[in-house]
Parts: sequence; C-alpha cells; structure tokens
Amino acid sequence: MSMSKNILVIVLKVVCTLVLIYSAFMILFTSFFDLLSLSVYIDFATVLVEKIIPNAFAVIALIFLIRYIWTKGKNE
Repeated sequence: MSMSKNILVIVLKVVCTLVLIYSAFMILFTSFFDLLSLSVYIDFATVLVEKIIPNAFAVIALIFLIRYIWTKGKNE
C-alpha cells in the first residue's frame, strides 16, 4: 500500500508542477505580447508598475511554490 501511495504523491507533484510551469510561461508570454501590442505611447514607469512588476512577482511566487512542493516531504 505504501508503494502505491508514493507513486500517487509523485504523480500529483509532477502534474501540479507542470500546471504551475505552464502558468508561469503564460504570464510571461502575455506580458511580453501586451508590451508588443501597445499602439499608443505609454510611459515606461507606468508599464513597469502596472505590467512588469506584478507579473514578475507572480512568476517568482510560482517558482517558490514549485520549490515548496518538492522540498516539503524531505523536512518531515
């Protein structure tokens, strides 16, 4: 029973990691294409505060979440 539980935990970790990596890439790609599609001039400080900083923090949070998922079991 323990072996099947370990396999299930690993499969769940892999699936969650793939979803989080996909989310991080989608955040980065949408940010990049939003910047490319701006048809009017916007101050760089405005773009930095409204687009780049929040999305960068979201990606960093996803990276820490992935790291937590894979290191949580080692501490127990």
